[in-house]
Amino acid sequence: MAQLKELENRGLIRLSPSALEDDPNQVGSVASWQNILNGCGYFPVLTICGEMDEETVSMTKKFQKDLGLEETGKVDLVTWQAGLNHAKLPGWSNITPIVVRHGGIIETRTVTQKLYDFYSKPSNYDKVYADVMNWYGTTHNACVAFVTSALRLIGYPVPHENHGYQDISLNTSALSHYLQDEKGWQKSTNVNDLLPGDVVLTVGGQFGNDKDGVPIPNHVYMFAGWSDRANHIAWVVDNQAKYRHTRHTNAIPGGKSAFAYFLRA
Repeated sequence: MAQLKELENRGLIRLSPSALEDDPNQVGSVASWQNILNGCGYFPVLTICGEMDEETVSMTKKFQKDLGLEETGKVDLVTWQAGLNHAKLPGWSNITPIVVRHGGIIETRTVTQKLYDFYSKPSNYDKVYADVMNWYGTTHNACVAFVTSALRLIGYPVPHENHGYQDISLNTSALSHYLQDEKGWQKSTNVNDLLPGDVVLTVGGQFGNDKDGVPIPNHVYMFAGWSDRANHIAWVVDNQAKYRHTRHTNAIPGGKSAFAYFLRA
């Protein structure tokens, strides 16, 4: 308990009386621990497999290092309770998801959850890059190409065709209309409701207006969690880096285009 108090004093966790009262003072299951690490926002997201596999041990060591705990890769009581009291991503549930073995599929996961899971592995970003280069040939102005290639690679077909707002797989406005009008994706302008996997469209103006006179969004990317929520700095995945990188969601002088809305399915 003294170690937990020290972590709280350093601002790394916030002790919750209810969390400690609910905790049986013993380390829970491996699946629960994997769910906790995912809730803490650690990336890449872990498969809830119920085994202390290499990825889980490595992520546990990173968690321990970040909090100044002994880096054993083992979940002792202090590590367990620190995880319980660590800040969690919005929408996180303490109910442990169904345990799956590696290679298993949970069909009930939403499209955007699957997109986030897919991008949790750097090797999958390499697959998207290779696919885009195969059919488009460049990463320049390829933000939509990266999103649509990723969606196709998780089994969600997006056509290479004109939707009335130009090519769905290359134009931000066309993609946005297609996902909303034909696929039923939900739109929100509340940046505080973002969840990992959401597809974000920025403000427009750089590429003119669409046929309805609405500014075409300048950029699209996948939201991958908050790096610094208080300062509106997100982790994102798009065509502008070799993998995950940070980006401001609000407008800053000389910065990139600000958040306009996100789509979720």
